[in-house]
Amino acid sequence: MSVLGSGLLRTGTGRADYLRGGAANDTVDGGGGNDLLGGGAGDDLLTGGPDGLLRQPDGTIATLAADADRDILQGGAGRDTLYGGWGDDLLFGGIGADSLDGGFGHDTLHGGDGNDTLIGGRYALQSLPDDNLLIGGRGDDLLVGFSGNDTLQGGAGNDRLEAGGGTNLLAGGAGADTFVFGHYVSRNPGMAMTRQDLILDFQDGVDKLDLSPLRTVNLATRPFEFLGDQAFTDRGLPEVRYEFVGDETVVEVNHFFLDRLVGTPDSPAGVLHLAGHHALSAADFIL
Repeated sequence: MSVLGSGLLRTGTGRADYLRGGAANDTVDGGGGNDLLGGGAGDDLLTGGPDGLLRQPDGTIATLAADADRDILQGGAGRDTLYGGWGDDLLFGGIGADSLDGGFGHDTLHGGDGNDTLIGGRYALQSLPDDNLLIGGRGDDLLVGFSGNDTLQGGAGNDRLEAGGGTNLLAGGAGADTFVFGHYVSRNPGMAMTRQDLILDFQDGVDKLDLSPLRTVNLATRPFEFLGDQAFTDRGLPEVRYEFVGDETVVEVNHFFLDRLVGTPDSPAGVLHLAGHHALSAADFIL
């Protein structure tokens, strides 16, 4: 089915639909099927199909019901909101400050021009991790990976890339970018963090490594102490260090909570890799 609208709610059938919103602020819902949705001009809301989520007033999720269709959502000009739902979806924000959420499935999100927010799968489950590709485009973008093995590309602009719980590949692109680690790893103290994220294009003195969320994981009440390329101490304090391994720079934080609990020397916990050799300083970190 092909429908063109302007300023109205457009709902598809259970088949493969083409729905385009028009020039006004539209709401477009593809329904079931492999749909192609276009927002056109205006501030639009595009949903790929039944997301299977029953949300309570407090925002919690009550039930899930799968709809594994592959949808294509294109926002166009304006401040658009795109939600992929179930299935391996393609979301394009277009021009404007857009919000894209892939939902469940292995999704590809491209923000386009503007200061966009891209989320790999806000409601994805740890037991059902999805591997997503997030591309910010031009503008100061926020990219959030969540639980899968994701690829995050910031593009031009001062971007914020938040690695999720998987093994992720990150590239900030041009601009002063911030790479954030620790928001979505285990909150169980004493559980080793074995993540192996790789940053392809870290710029010394320009980009930042934000490790402050790891303090919550480690139950730290003070910032990590930067040791440079020196070994961890046995003081039972939160510490971060780096070393060169092959053609990469490896950044480690110690698991000081477990060390204090059992009285063993400090050991590495969180690990991330930077392509190339980087003589890091405390100024490269948010600790």
